[in-house]
Amino acid sequence: MFSLTEESVKRMWQRCNFPIPDHDMIFFGVRGLLPVNQSGTDFADSHVVSVETPDYKHMRCTIGQWKPGHGIALFPGSTVPSNNASNDHVTSAMNKGGFGANQLMLGRYSHRKGKHGLNRKSGHKAFRQAEWFPVWRTKDDLDYDLEDFVDMNLLGRNARPIVWDNIHCGWSQGPENPDYTSAGCQVVAGFPKCEKRGTKPNAGPWKKFYNNAYNIEQKLFHYGLFAGNEALRIASGDTEYSQSLRFNSYGDLVKKAQELLNERGFDVGTPDSKFGPNTLEGLMAFQRTAFAPNRDDGILGPMTAEALGLPLPRVGQTLDDISDEIVPVDPDENDAGISDVLRPDSSDLDDDGPVAATASEVVDAKEIQISSKTENGWKFYFATDENDQKISVGRRLKYGNYKGLGLRTADDAKALPGGKYDPANYVDEHGLWAYFIQPTVAGESFGGYFNCFNCYDRAKFTYGFYQLAAHTPNENLIMFFRRILRLPDAQRFFPDLELVGGKVHRVSGGSTKSLEKKHDDGLLRDFMNYLNPRAYHVDDEEAVNVARLIYWSEENDAFNNIQVGLSIDIAKAKLKRAISKGVPIEGRPIWHAIWVNDNLHQGRAKYTQLKSALNKSDVDSAMTTVGISENYPGRIKTVRRWIKKLNTDNVFDGMQFGDGPFEI
Repeated sequence: MFSLTEESVKRMWQRCNFPIPDHDMIFFGVRGLLPVNQSGTDFADSHVVSVETPDYKHMRCTIGQWKPGHGIALFPGSTVPSNNASNDHVTSAMNKGGFGANQLMLGRYSHRKGKHGLNRKSGHKAFRQAEWFPVWRTKDDLDYDLEDFVDMNLLGRNARPIVWDNIHCGWSQGPENPDYTSAGCQVVAGFPKCEKRGTKPNAGPWKKFYNNAYNIEQKLFHYGLFAGNEALRIASGDTEYSQSLRFNSYGDLVKKAQELLNERGFDVGTPDSKFGPNTLEGLMAFQRTAFAPNRDDGILGPMTAEALGLPLPRVGQTLDDISDEIVPVDPDENDAGISDVLRPDSSDLDDDGPVAATASEVVDAKEIQISSKTENGWKFYFATDENDQKISVGRRLKYGNYKGLGLRTADDAKALPGGKYDPANYVDEHGLWAYFIQPTVAGESFGGYFNCFNCYDRAKFTYGFYQLAAHTPNENLIMFFRRILRLPDAQRFFPDLELVGGKVHRVSGGSTKSLEKKHDDGLLRDFMNYLNPRAYHVDDEEAVNVARLIYWSEENDAFNNIQVGLSIDIAKAKLKRAISKGVPIEGRPIWHAIWVNDNLHQGRAKYTQLKSALNKSDVDSAMTTVGISENYPGRIKTVRRWIKKLNTDNVFDGMQFGDGPFEI
């Protein structure tokens, strides 16, 4: 949970280059975010919310009202169509090629006061669509993703019909009840005043939402639709977050994007600074050409901007601040580019050693084919190599607005080759540190499966029994790749990667490009996108990369030993840093340091919180509730159980941290 503030909402609008009216009330929706107060709030500077995953059965979104300078009011609702027992709109639409239900694209829209459901007994005063809206249609499954299509209307540019994606009452008790009804409109929990209800007054959160807007003279309301995870990131105070363009963005950045699209042959008409239907069509055509047929999400974010040759300003910057960074880009160029050899950065985790063969010496690259099947509503993926060895590479999962491969249950992990971590097999080489990391290993990977992975969150690709994420520079997965690319068989599994100056580079078209460039948002975007090109869709590329790692772990015993060694090095580095920050673990029982390491590895607590917990009379209890630990009861239970086992087995024999093998 976190607090969504008025300032956060303002920055969300600014980030997307949405004009903000000075005096009007503004509506906004956040897909995959729920207010904790499910009765509907009054206007205030902030409200507590939680990130959720839309399931098309329950309300899992927020519909908000914003009075600039006077706060925000939040209401539980939905921004996706319903597909529950009583209102199976998505299933019905699938039988009609996707038409009949829709999911509004993220963007800015406008609605007027008016009646929803004209000439129907359920019709009621609400807010009617005031212009043409682009919407997603699905005809293959019960959700909306990049495998679906955007309804751009084939009748012609001057004959775009209204979809009627209104804002109205959802006929629902609220998020806990799978009973809301919507064919795609933006709906608020509650019940409307209408003929069907015998003209009973508006009820529930809808009553307050309706009164707030109908008790003022304003007739037209601007509506911005965002994703829950971008709200979370803005609210977290991330000042490095780059701007984004989407439907109905406006300003100089839009105009520059339009000019670049025209230069590359994607006609959007005369650049007019407004991201309208023509710009949307042109941008999506560019995305299909630059990336792949199903990678046209209609949003100009960092990946699309880079391909277009348009550096994105950070929130608060203007186009003038980065104008000297805009460079021409060859529209036929894919991954080829100027070699970008980064100067080595200092790191507690870096190492030296022999480097594997370079990409110019590629030998017998591993051949991998991807297949899938749908079972009980889940889509499972498999890889088959040149020896007909077929392995599982997980199932398609969602987390917030992200979508990718992953493991949902312990049985999913058991289906993978590679087995579980046993510290007894590594104690000869790594000493008692092999046991030290065991509780965190168990908490990260269903008990410690070597080939555990996920591709469905912010990091885009996380791998291994210690869950090494791809997004962090000089930490985690990039360090793992630096080490495994030194193995002599590296080019068999990743023929297009090599180490240059100790850093990971991609070789393509005779050119070498660093994957370790730290982007404006502080993330390794190039590395993340190499492993998993799209955050909202399962690509063969991400499945192949998962399979490469699994096959490699099976064929080379050194592979998993590198996992173990790096994980121990990561733990040592985190603990060393904690000591430098004043966390008092030296001279303490080993299990105190284990708790600190697990908290830091998962990011549950700050150094000040850890110091406070260690100074409590009952350290064990304090460590189970420190920071945001209450959000992870299963993880805490697993770690606690393993610490108890290690103590019961007397593995550390009364040692204190900082002595003997635990001197760092």
